[in-house]
Amino acid sequence: MNELTSLLSEVEQKKFEKLLKVGVHYFTPDKLNLIKISIQNISKAYNDKKCDFSQNSFLCSVLDIAIIAVEEIGMGASSVLAILQYEAVKNDNITLKHIEHTTNKNIATIIKGLLQIEELDTHAVFDKDFSTDIQILAEKSKRAKKYAITANEYYLNQAENFRKLFLNLSDDMRIILILLAKQLYISRNLKNLDSKEKLAYSRESYYMYAPIAHQLGLYKTKTEFEELSMKILESKMYQFIAKKLDETKKNRNEYIKSFIQPIKNALNEKLIIAELKGRPKSIHSIWNKIKKQNVEFEGIYDLFAVRIIIDNEFTHDSEEKSACWNVYSMITDVWTPSPKRLRDWISSPKASGYESLHTTVLGPDNKWVEVQIRTRRMDDIAEKGQAAHWKYKEVKGENGHTDWLDEIRAVLENPEESTEESEEKKELYGDNIFVFTPKGEIKKLRKTATVLDFAYSIHTRVGEQCTGAKINGIMEGLKYQLKNGDKVEILNSKTQKPKAEWLNFVASPSTKGRIKRYLNNEIHKKAEEGKILLDQKIEVLKSKNQGIDLPNRDKILGKLRNHFKINSNLKILSQLQENTLQISEKLLHSLLIEPGQQNLVSAIDKLKELASEKENKKDNDFLYISDKLSGIEFHLAKCCSPIPGDSIFGFVTVNKGTKIHKANCPNAHDMLNRYPYRMVKARWKESNSQQFSAKLKVVGENTMGVVSDITTLITRNKKLNMTAININTNENNMFEGEISVNVFDTEHLNILLKALKKIKGVHNAYRYEYRS
Repeated sequence: MNELTSLLSEVEQKKFEKLLKVGVHYFTPDKLNLIKISIQNISKAYNDKKCDFSQNSFLCSVLDIAIIAVEEIGMGASSVLAILQYEAVKNDNITLKHIEHTTNKNIATIIKGLLQIEELDTHAVFDKDFSTDIQILAEKSKRAKKYAITANEYYLNQAENFRKLFLNLSDDMRIILILLAKQLYISRNLKNLDSKEKLAYSRESYYMYAPIAHQLGLYKTKTEFEELSMKILESKMYQFIAKKLDETKKNRNEYIKSFIQPIKNALNEKLIIAELKGRPKSIHSIWNKIKKQNVEFEGIYDLFAVRIIIDNEFTHDSEEKSACWNVYSMITDVWTPSPKRLRDWISSPKASGYESLHTTVLGPDNKWVEVQIRTRRMDDIAEKGQAAHWKYKEVKGENGHTDWLDEIRAVLENPEESTEESEEKKELYGDNIFVFTPKGEIKKLRKTATVLDFAYSIHTRVGEQCTGAKINGIMEGLKYQLKNGDKVEILNSKTQKPKAEWLNFVASPSTKGRIKRYLNNEIHKKAEEGKILLDQKIEVLKSKNQGIDLPNRDKILGKLRNHFKINSNLKILSQLQENTLQISEKLLHSLLIEPGQQNLVSAIDKLKELASEKENKKDNDFLYISDKLSGIEFHLAKCCSPIPGDSIFGFVTVNKGTKIHKANCPNAHDMLNRYPYRMVKARWKESNSQQFSAKLKVVGENTMGVVSDITTLITRNKKLNMTAININTNENNMFEGEISVNVFDTEHLNILLKALKKIKGVHNAYRYEYRS
């Protein structure tokens, strides 16, 4: 510490001491030691360097940014270390790997994100005076004028695009918060820059960083961004309104005093400890009112607001809410309220965590005054947004920032959810009810919300496992409709699962959507298992009925749908998995095998039996297909083109000799039924050198060279002889090829088919027959 003190100037030492003071709850001894080392390294490495935005030393500017990050945004030690070490990594003094080893991976991740975002050069976009270009473009053509956007729209669009990009690049939301702190420091130190740079930084603050601060509930930061930007971007209007406010300051202060005093008296009588303060609206807010209402400065009636911050101690959130409403009641007893101007962000906080009760009352001299009522906790959240929100949930240390950072990402990824509600929704919440969790936290639900809606509003998993609830201590079922003020304790079971009938009574579209998603996922899982079960049943049927071609699975499912009168494959398959739908072998047989086909199966089995008898059996009825055969005229049937290895039989024709057919020839059934006496046994000679014609089909994707690969495979093999080939392609870039090739036997053919299937782009290769 002594070495560090000797390196720091007096100003740097004071800033360092302030950083320690504001970070006292966040800096563990280990992290504090790393912070000191980092400051020491900066002091040595950048001793002569000045800040680009102020006349202070570089170390002073880094410490200022760190103080903003901790004090005004609520960040911790890891963020401070990232701020301190960022410049060293940027200038290659240390590496990210070194930081991972010496501190931790999170800090390296933050610095890496900051470096990536700096490379985007967002500042350059806001450096462009786009309004001049739009004006010139609009003057050149009517079409250009029609589609031209205003400078305001351009900067807003760019800011939105960058915001989305920031989210994609930011693995850790602290990256965006550090950017906010850095930009706020820059905005406070613009006086030393030239006018062009001032404009660019002011636009960047106004269009990009102020909306982010607003979304996160950092209203004080958001207001400061707007005020500092307006000083540059609308300097004349800013000076005009500031002057007007200064001129009316004395009268305004006297008016506030007369307005506050009777309220103070009422609070004192009820022993309510509170801070009352009147403040003028921000200059930017007044300017917006002037534009929106199209009036002069004097036409703005609510130039200031009175804030009442209750300092009593509370043990529960519900006590805070009651205290705020009690104070509201006291104020409205003194001053007449405007019912249309009541804003209840206590019962229904904003997405950023903002809680406050706003009302407008008619004060002295019949002037309207806005009053904001909140507790000290609520006021801290209003000033520091998510940071204070999680602090009051007793989130401490680095691990405690996880939920806070997750919520920040959620808010930034869904900006529409953090915008103010429509006027209709704001007024009375007529279509909603307010119920309490066991811990006293209030939940806003639809008027017809059930126990199940409440459970899903807590968390999807809580809803999925919900079995009922205790309502005000009394057991109720899932369908019970909640009422305003109900205290709800959800009951759960790990064995509980969502059911289709739940959709009949839940009220929230969000709840229905989540139930439907679960049921849909479950039915798809069951259907996949059902497919496997159905395929197994089909394979059993095939094995018992060889020689009969069964339809594909989709056609089989179509027959099952018709049989069971069920309109969905998913339902068929999922019910099969659940065993609520019985699909027996007998049923499949009756649906898939036509009457009479069974005779063919029996005939084929008989022919196979005849063809497989021992070779040395003496029987004059056997035919030998070989070059030694004489006296009997025979031909290979073209309808099935048998080759050695196929089970065969002979059929004696009237005048064309004996034709040799495959046992499973498509014409076998007809021949067997009509001319059983013409059938003779036949078998192949065990070894022969003769080749036989086989017809193949090859299908696949028409990729470059695939046809060449097919023909090369066949022609380069001396034992294969290709006699014909025909390739056709379709509009989907798929091909189908018919190939005639001479082979010795089925074993030879199967080897060829396996080789064809291995060619890249080929999906399938198989033998086929001409049907006659």
